[in-house]
Amino acid sequence: MKKSKQNTTRKNTYGDTIRRLRKVTYKNGKALTQKQLAIELQLRGCDLSYQMVGRIEREERSLTTNELEALADIFQTTPSDILTGAALQLLQTQRRSASLVAESSRNQ
Repeated sequence: MKKSKQNTTRKNTYGDTIRRLRKVTYKNGKALTQKQLAIELQLRGCDLSYQMVGRIEREERSLTTNELEALADIFQTTPSDILTGAALQLLQTQRRSASLVAESSRNQ
């Protein structure tokens, strides 16, 4: 019996938020990898492997409160903003502001 495909389109889920925040968080000039994020989480007392980070991003694994707080610390946001997707909106606003500042300094 064939498995039916489920609709995999998700918007503003915590896993998607974490994945997108990870990809715009830089360490040594490169986007943070799942392995690097796992190490950052381990340094904050969360025993996670890079495979578990992937499962969290795909929402195949739930977050504990400690993990959520550690992620918020790493991404310099709040746990609530990660869960609601507001962290991405804040990031986009910051990028727009930085872009406008850069553009205005070029025009002067």
